[in-house]
Amino acid sequence: MSLSLKAIMDPFVRIDLVGWNPLAARTPLSLMAWFQILQNFGESGGDIDEDDEDLDLIPKIVEKVVIPRAIGKFLPQFFRPKPAD
Repeated sequence: MSLSLKAIMDPFVRIDLVGWNPLAARTPLSLMAWFQILQNFGESGGDIDEDDEDLDLIPKIVEKVVIPRAIGKFLPQFFRPKPAD
């Protein structure tokens, strides 16, 4: 289910990141709605199964959505390669 949940959450994460600036992060990721929802996902009050793939949802979404967005939005501002003469 973690693969389909990642696909379902992807647009919501992207919407939440529209105005997010990682360099002036007034709102850390941990306070965003999607993070809170996924952090509480699957809690049943019992023991946590360490082999559950749902535990990797937040790291996978950060890897696949948040980091590419941050790199794509801000890297061009700081890295402008010049052609070799």
